[in-house]
Amino acid sequence: MADLMPTPVLAVVMPCYNEAPTIRRAGKQGLEAPWTSELVIVDNGSTDETGDILDSLTDARIRVIKSPVNRGKGAALRAGFAATTADYIVLQDVDLKYNPREYPLLLGRSSGARPMSSTARASSPTSRTASCSSGTPWATGC
Repeated sequence: MADLMPTPVLAVVMPCYNEAPTIRRAGKQGLEAPWTSELVIVDNGSTDETGDILDSLTDARIRVIKSPVNRGKGAALRAGFAATTADYIVLQDVDLKYNPREYPLLLGRSSGARPMSSTARASSPTSRTASCSSGTPWATGC
């Protein structure tokens, strides 16, 4: 019988700024998805206890990147994306606006589901593309 356990192929990039009350819960939920192979948390210059909390995390799948100053969400995302090694990348805000239980939908791993969008890692970090399930580039719309 075939192994039905999902293969971890997903990097979760989680930018954060002053998220001490929620960072543990968000990180835990991101890691609970069986498709998650790594969680890259980018601390964007937090001035609260977020950095101390991140220092205490021990899961080997977690990689923490710290910026001494807030450089904006775009810079945090670029740093997080550059640090990933998985085949696919998903952005997960600390407020859990996106439910980690829905990662399979992004990967097209649910019965009859089509991927809404995904970012696939190409052979070069500069040639990543985002596309709809039909293969249409994101810029042209789905």
